Amino acid sequence: MIIGYYHTNNILRIDGGNSNLDFKNIDLHRVDFENINLLKADFSNVNIRCGYLSWSNLKECNFSNAIMVECLAIESCFYHSIFYFTMMRWADFTGSDLSYCDFTEANVGGACFINSNLCSSKLLFSNYEKTNFTGAIYDAHTEFLEGFNPLEHGFIFRENL
Repeated sequence: MIIGYYHTNNILRIDGGNSNLDFKNIDLHRVDFENINLLKADFSNVNIRCGYLSWSNLKECNFSNAIMVECLAIESCFYHSIFYFTMMRWADFTGSDLSYCDFTEANVGGACFINSNLCSSKLLFSNYEKTNFTGAIYDAHTEFLEGFNPLEHGFIFRENL
């Protein structure tokens, strides 16, 4: 059973395993999913605004069209997740593994990716104004917007891991 706590004292209980869960179109505003395993979950079209996802395993999840504004997702694993058209303004992904992710048209304005792993990801953001990439790592397979210079934004190049 998965239990998510809201900061409004409400509780979300989900019976079943912890992989391939379908959260599509659910309002998870301010949900607390810290230190949880939600492998391959579908969060498409979900409102996770101000949600807590830190220290969690969110590998291969779908966050397409989700609202993740001001989400706290420190040191979480999002390996191979999809963030198409996701609103991620002012979210904090410090130290998270975001390798092999697709951020096509994601709005990451003001977000924090300090010391995050963005190797082999598609970083084709719709907006990255005021985004902090200090110490974020990338490799030869990371895709950037045309004209984007990762070194000028604080990225660190790393040979394939």
